[in-house]
Amino acid sequence: MLFFTGLLAYLPNAALAGIVANAVLSLIEVHELRELWRMRRSEFWIAAVCLLGVLAVGPLRAVVIAFLMSTIDVIRRASSPDTSALLEAPDGSHFVPVVAGQKSDSSA
Repeated sequence: MLFFTGLLAYLPNAALAGIVANAVLSLIEVHELRELWRMRRSEFWIAAVCLLGVLAVGPLRAVVIAFLMSTIDVIRRASSPDTSALLEAPDGSHFVPVVAGQKSDSSA
């Protein structure tokens, strides 16, 4: 585009929009969004809000919104971590993690 500006001036706006749309669609990785949905739904929703935010309010504001949402999500997850305890296996050879609130077979 740097060298062919004069030639691109005669190209219809619809054709330029098609070229840009084709380039942008190749940047969206649906597989990664599916992976986020499977691994951590909160991260998927942050990505979805950022994706829609770029269209609605612009890229800079969308990134700021996604950053704030990610920060809130990290604080939320850090404030209530998963806890577990290690109990000795019945044969005494190793320890088994037991999630808090779960009954173990070796306590009987």
